Amino acid sequence: MSVFCIANIKIQDLEQYKSSGYLENAAKTITQHGGRYRVRGGNPIMVEGNPDLHRMVIIEFPSMEHFENWYGSEDYAPWKKIRQELSESELYVVEGLSDAESEEIANPV
Repeated sequence: MSVFCIANIKIQDLEQYKSSGYLENAAKTITQHGGRYRVRGGNPIMVEGNPDLHRMVIIEFPSMEHFENWYGSEDYAPWKKIRQELSESELYVVEGLSDAESEEIANPV
């Protein structure tokens, strides 16, 4: 079952963040571990609630195991450190729905 890593990232210095190589190299590690971006950056629009939104990122992984292997990997470790040094981040991981569950919600009996 797919899982989604959802991040709200407040970058302290965008130019330094870009020049660090994080954007390109973190993306490579995500791909290597079966992940793919679903949302990367953009300007979130608050519809309800009052969270402090910044740079929103959503990455889909085929399974929790794929996510955990990526997040704890030696490939990502130096880039994770850079992200943590140059930003304040909130990361969440949530399981997606199977096709059957999605269909059941859309078409309840």
